[in-house]
Amino acid sequence: MAATGDEKVPGGKSGGRGESREERGMHMEESGFVVQEMGPGVTMYVWPTRQFKTVSTRVVLHHPLGEDATETALVPQVLLRGSARYPTTQALARRREELFGTELGADVSKLGRDHLVWVGVGGISPRFVGAGSRLLRDQLELLAEVLFHPREVGSGRFDEEYTRQEKNVLRQKIERLINEKRRYGMFRLYQEMCQGDPFAIHRLGRLDRIESITAEGLFQHYREILAESPVSIFVVGPVDPQEVQTAIQNLFPWSKEGRQSLFAAGPYTPKPNGKPRTVREEQEVNQALLYLGYRTGITFADERYPALSLYSGILGAFPHSKLFIQVREKASLAYFAFSQLEPTMGLMVTSCGIDPANYERALDLMRAQVEAMARGEFSDEEMAAARASLRTGLRSIYDSPDALVDRTLLGVVNRRLRPPEEMIAALDRVTKDDIVEVAQQVELDTIYFLTRREGGQA
Repeated sequence: MAATGDEKVPGGKSGGRGESREERGMHMEESGFVVQEMGPGVTMYVWPTRQFKTVSTRVVLHHPLGEDATETALVPQVLLRGSARYPTTQALARRREELFGTELGADVSKLGRDHLVWVGVGGISPRFVGAGSRLLRDQLELLAEVLFHPREVGSGRFDEEYTRQEKNVLRQKIERLINEKRRYGMFRLYQEMCQGDPFAIHRLGRLDRIESITAEGLFQHYREILAESPVSIFVVGPVDPQEVQTAIQNLFPWSKEGRQSLFAAGPYTPKPNGKPRTVREEQEVNQALLYLGYRTGITFADERYPALSLYSGILGAFPHSKLFIQVREKASLAYFAFSQLEPTMGLMVTSCGIDPANYERALDLMRAQVEAMARGEFSDEEMAAARASLRTGLRSIYDSPDALVDRTLLGVVNRRLRPPEEMIAALDRVTKDDIVEVAQQVELDTIYFLTRREGGQA
């Protein structure tokens, strides 16, 4: 769990100068994170806790999803190939070993319309190896080296060979997407459902843009992301927030001007006609995949989100939910059946894996469960089971630094941190009427069916 304001952490709670956190511009959020504004558009979140023996740091740059998604996806991979001080992957690996096996990673992810570029380090806390506070600074220094000082050939150009190699790797990743059928199906549903919205863009971008990317153009794109994107810095572990703040201020040369504010979040805007679309796609598959995409109009920051979470829990989020019991267990129509929320866009997906011959029956039965929820046809026992499962999942967030960061990042993007304990308390207040109210707002938008080609063999 998070440290309280009075708990001592390495380095002392006062930073050694008798100042309070408030006097240093820090404040403790109800989420348990100590929050510090580091400069225009740069915010640091520190979770000082003795629960973990490691210190995990992640720097996230919030870039808007757009046509440059392919270039954005390529940037962190090239950054990992080498820096000015450590120009090869071997040199970076040696430095990591010198820092007691510190882990180093970078990638892109997607939250709503945010394309998140992140670089992170994670390693043993100095207090467990007798390394003093210098180890933490060295770990942060390695992160800063990779993020701010990439290997540059000439003036304003990434290494040509590194760029070429990482373009090939990205090409292979995008080409392999079609082989991961469940992920591919989810992406295609969102792509069809949100046509014209940036959310429809895949986090890795598009295959047809890769060839035109140059080492010089990519370096310019990297500079723009670094200079203009809002930044969230997360640090979790047995640390002193003041020590972390000082190290980051000294090591991270953030630009003082031109950085944007976090982008406006909001639900997906429905199509004007409001009529559900059906999209059928044929491939060489044995098991067909059926996805139903719904608009809820309720995002993570909405007061009704706890009710929506409980609604999804009763409908299909767990093995004791309606979709699993009715579609898979009782009717034996599906290999799997579930529902899940997309909390930043206000969307919900129900899905199942079926024999193609069972399409109509499975579709009707899935829709019947949604209609039953809108009529309030669920029991107190179903509510209690869903509530208990949601509580268990929320409490497990505290067991992992990555889960803590991911949860807080979701809150940052949605302008409401909503930590696990707050969400658990909100779930406990949800009534059956609250669930029926959100259930009656859920509206089917798109049906996507991925099935075998006509005449194909099972």
